[in-house]
Amino acid sequence: MNSVEDEAILKEMIYEKDYECPICKTTIKRKVIKGSKNKLVGIDFDLNARYEKVNPLYYEVVVCEICGFAQLNKREEMLTPTEIKLIRDNISMKFLGRKYSMYYTSEEAVDRYKLALLNAIVRNATEGEKAYIALKLAWLYREMQDVEEEKRFLEEALSGFLNAYQKEGFPIFEMDEEVVCYLIAALSYQVENYKQAKKWIQVILKNQKASSKLKDRCFELKAMISAKEKELKALEQSEEILY
Repeated sequence: MNSVEDEAILKEMIYEKDYECPICKTTIKRKVIKGSKNKLVGIDFDLNARYEKVNPLYYEVVVCEICGFAQLNKREEMLTPTEIKLIRDNISMKFLGRKYSMYYTSEEAVDRYKLALLNAIVRNATEGEKAYIALKLAWLYREMQDVEEEKRFLEEALSGFLNAYQKEGFPIFEMDEEVVCYLIAALSYQVENYKQAKKWIQVILKNQKASSKLKDRCFELKAMISAKEKELKALEQSEEILY
């Protein structure tokens, strides 16, 4: 949904909460969506949820337009003194300010996520957090039909989740181990690493903790991979005939 064109719906769906910036102590506004009024209409195979009225992705990052602090709304941990200093020294000192629309455009949403990713990198956030932000950026670029940037951030998310799985504890941003395994499989499929995708699908199917719904998604993904592999094999055979 383009926020400029649908201002009446957005006004009904979104309210603001005060939020104190932990870096410069400015009181800023954090936009919150009334979830009960936002009907879910579908979920992509890589778990990107699509809604009838407002895309929540646009409003999942809080940003201080004064000092450049930005992070995901769902990250509730207090910043440490070291993290605050890192952001002040490496972002705030160079930040020229931002001014966003009342209701964010897709380009503004991308800018906010990139600022959150920069903050995460500067304060040495976990691989899981950085991967989660990269995944959200990929979904935004999908909505914008920017295939190249979508793939770039899918690859970044995949790399981050693989590292997080090996080095970090669960849950990762409310996602348990089984969901992260599934995301690794889905992202591997999207970057055309079908062997890796099948490996992680098997990890989930063998996991007794994985829900039946998640296993059903694995079977669907497995069928998608099989179709792609058949398509590639047919293409190779046709090229052999031609050359």
